[in-house]
Amino acid sequence: MSRKNHLLFSFMPGYFKPGKRCNRLLQIVMIILSITVCFGCGRKEKSGYAITPVSPKNISLEDAFWRPRLDKYGSVTLPHVIKECVETGRIANFAIAAGLVQSEQHGIYPFNDSDVYKMIEGISVWLSDHYDPGLDQTLDTLIETIAAAQEADGYLYTARRNKAEWLDQRSGSERWSNLAWSHELYNAGHLFLAAAAHHESTGKHTLLDVAYRNADLLVREFGPDGIDSPPGHQVIEMGLTELYRISGKEAYLDLARFFLDRRGQHAHRKSWGTYAQDHLPVLEQTEAVGHAVRAAYMYAGMVDLSAFSGDERYAEASRRLWENVVGKKLYLTGGLGAVGFGERFSENYDLPNLSAYQETCASIANILWNQKLFLYTGEGKYLDILERTLYNAFLAGISLSGDRFFYSNPLCSRGYHERHPWFPCACCPTNVCRFMPAIPGLFYATGDHTLFVNLFADSRASIPVGKDTIHIRQRSGYPWSGDFSLTFNLQQPVDLEVRIRIPGWARNQVVPSNLYRFAEISSDTVVVSLNGRNINLPVADGFLRISRTWQSGDSIGVIFPMHPRKVLSHLSVAQDSGRFALQYGPFVYCIEAPDQPERKVMPVSASVEERTSVSYRKDLLNGTCILRTRGLVNRAESDRVSSEPTRIEAIPYFLWANRGMSEMTVWIPTDPAGSEPLNHPPFASTAYISSSEGSRISTLNEDISGYKGNNGFVWNGSDDVHWIRYDFPDTEEFSEAELYWNTSIQVPHLAPPTSWRIMALVENEWHMVYNYDQPWGTKPGEFNHVIFETVRTKSLKLEARSREGCRVGVQEWRIN
Repeated sequence: MSRKNHLLFSFMPGYFKPGKRCNRLLQIVMIILSITVCFGCGRKEKSGYAITPVSPKNISLEDAFWRPRLDKYGSVTLPHVIKECVETGRIANFAIAAGLVQSEQHGIYPFNDSDVYKMIEGISVWLSDHYDPGLDQTLDTLIETIAAAQEADGYLYTARRNKAEWLDQRSGSERWSNLAWSHELYNAGHLFLAAAAHHESTGKHTLLDVAYRNADLLVREFGPDGIDSPPGHQVIEMGLTELYRISGKEAYLDLARFFLDRRGQHAHRKSWGTYAQDHLPVLEQTEAVGHAVRAAYMYAGMVDLSAFSGDERYAEASRRLWENVVGKKLYLTGGLGAVGFGERFSENYDLPNLSAYQETCASIANILWNQKLFLYTGEGKYLDILERTLYNAFLAGISLSGDRFFYSNPLCSRGYHERHPWFPCACCPTNVCRFMPAIPGLFYATGDHTLFVNLFADSRASIPVGKDTIHIRQRSGYPWSGDFSLTFNLQQPVDLEVRIRIPGWARNQVVPSNLYRFAEISSDTVVVSLNGRNINLPVADGFLRISRTWQSGDSIGVIFPMHPRKVLSHLSVAQDSGRFALQYGPFVYCIEAPDQPERKVMPVSASVEERTSVSYRKDLLNGTCILRTRGLVNRAESDRVSSEPTRIEAIPYFLWANRGMSEMTVWIPTDPAGSEPLNHPPFASTAYISSSEGSRISTLNEDISGYKGNNGFVWNGSDDVHWIRYDFPDTEEFSEAELYWNTSIQVPHLAPPTSWRIMALVENEWHMVYNYDQPWGTKPGEFNHVIFETVRTKSLKLEARSREGCRVGVQEWRIN
């Protein structure tokens, strides 16, 4: 065996041992893991929508912002995601189902197949612009394995074919018997999207044929005369319209409509409620509720259906839901989802910061939804939300190193958040894998004798318009400066209307609603020139329009008024009351501890009226503009709060947590009373304490040096599981705990527990908090620290299981 192969086997699971049956699978893995290329290409939509995005293969980004990110993505992110899909057994599951190797299903999530499909979609997108024969052959071999894993009638779900031990509980004992949670149809949706991308990139039908067989099975089994149920997790609606677009087979579009129409219809089944947007028929829904990713995928699929069927009702319903989101449920960063439990929307205007969920997948879904709404309507307001989400909520989900990810993206942190290389539920890293290379395809679009310029970057583009091909050189300092120009290189004059998006932030509009507003209205205006002469044209639907016969060498110049702005929220958003945020161009800013003199953020306050300056720092975070202002740092004293002047520096929100864990906030309090002063009492000291033995304990939450003495609490009962409960005066947000176990030699048979966990009381039910796969530490003689998904509650409960023959006690329980 070569040294290269030996290194490969050294980190692979046991089922990847050299042998006759798995040589082909090893070929897949060896080629995939050697990938160090960047990728960036998307697929074209040739019909349905009146506006067509320009394929990224026709666009070359040459700027200092996106080009390095795409390069990093190809050299680091893509190989990293592929490697994780190999090491976690996601690829092997298909080989097992195909009979190539003997093993058991890897992973416990019923949607793990979709991660492989998303990976394939990303690789396919790359191939259309950066052809690599080895990568092409890799996909051929992997697709052969997937095809072999497919059952004769078209069914494809590795967990069922591999008889996963959890199958009955999670997916149901029979096909389609637990659609609310099985993700059989969700996986199929991502298969269809990957197949469409692979076909358009390579011209091959191999994966498309797998998708057709699976879709034909669904057409036979679902419908008015078959299974009368929608999918649990949406995305298949978009996948089916893609197959319809390529094949023209009406049954696929009809099935997409059926899946949408069956939501909210409960005559023959149990309702899945608001969590799955199953509470009302989709055409009657007016408020965004439930799981944010499911919702945004469904809303995007509704636009698809209108575009391809001509039935406008679905797009109109989607636009009504968009109005609710943008008017009442959108984070300033463009993120969706306020609540961690259920990964869901909260009530109107409920937008907490510390517990903001903003799943990275939801940001991608929001971008796709707004892109489809723009393609359907031609209105620039959808691109305003797309851009806001792209530059803020989405980019925060991936580190500068390219191999670390956020699953959720809070707008405030006490210093315990960090990106992770992978998650057992890996939907976010693999979604980044499929989306990132398609970003260049968001920059331009074409309609009937119309060119749309949607996003801005130093770049070159070759754009087909009718029978002509327009070559464009875009020069821009965007996003760090507002200058932008287009120069045309034409073989012959072209009659064309050019529509250039004027971002809402350049027109004194934060978002196209009253949810957020700038603190001051700027009198600066957008400056536009044609061939060096200033022109004055109105803005309609968010676009400046120039219609003429274009000659080679013609140029358009635009200067956006770009300077630091203060943002205020709607008065109904209680969490942002008495606070402001900073924005510069498309970026939302945050203050992070490493940039502050006190290395703290929570004690800081500032005035909205204070002047803010901007400067570019080439040496900071790979180059970024920072904002500077003045504020106060506040300290708690015996009977008052004292304040001292301090300097405040802010960085773009998406860059936070790239220098380790530290405090961060987007919304800055204007009053010292709204800050958390230095030296303030421990928050846990406000809690009322009870235990499974019914006694009140007063020493566990004082956060004093007593944890080294004889204070604390020991359970005397004989139960295996014991608990201590903190009840707080009001609902609060919690994300961090520290436990110092009582191991005093003066108490016989005292030892740390075998295991423990923290429960939160949410909507009158106890839920175990998700701890980011960190260990629940049981080391004696030190604080055992755990970070968990931020929860909003008035009550937390510590549950501990004692060792056999031993007692368990707690010296101190800190909670943040």
